[in-house]
Amino acid sequence: MVEFYTLFFSTAILMFLAEIGDKTNILLISLISKHNNTKVVISGGIVGIIIVTIIGALIGAFASNLLPLWLVPLISGSIFLWLGLIEFIGKNDNEDIELEEEKQPLSKIKIFSRSLSLMFLAEFGDKSQIFVITSATLNDPIAVAFGAIFGMLIIFLIVGIIGVSVLSKVPEEKMNQIAAVLFIIAGIWILTDGIITLVNQ
Repeated sequence: MVEFYTLFFSTAILMFLAEIGDKTNILLISLISKHNNTKVVISGGIVGIIIVTIIGALIGAFASNLLPLWLVPLISGSIFLWLGLIEFIGKNDNEDIELEEEKQPLSKIKIFSRSLSLMFLAEFGDKSQIFVITSATLNDPIAVAFGAIFGMLIIFLIVGIIGVSVLSKVPEEKMNQIAAVLFIIAGIWILTDGIITLVNQ
């Protein structure tokens, strides 16, 4: 039991330190600025992180060489770039549609689902998941998974609180522009990580 808690807390600390300045924070703030529903965004993001972490632990425990993880960041990064660019293009070419969307905001279920899926895409194949896979291969995968999830949960809470306090001072009409820029930054970041991983293989 002592080894379990030691591994749990060490994994949580390492995950916190590795991810506190990562693109995950940019993505989280962009989703909060886009949808203006912090609790639902964070809830969906946490579920996405839980799923991707459990998958990483399972891969590490049973089949660490089956998935080409280097390919995932390239796909995910392209998706985020596309979302950011579409946000800009949509604002310029579809103002009437945008106004209609503002009258009919996304439901909580759609916001939750979007946050879950985008956070999953951002973290699947990322260095944090590779760390989970490697650690789960050598150690107790349950302790690794719970520790990684706990570390990310702390980050989400901190970034969520800070993001809300900062974004509350930003004019509402600027929110979509901020979200678009942050999506593009996240996409470039993810693509860069994927290319670096591919080159180093």
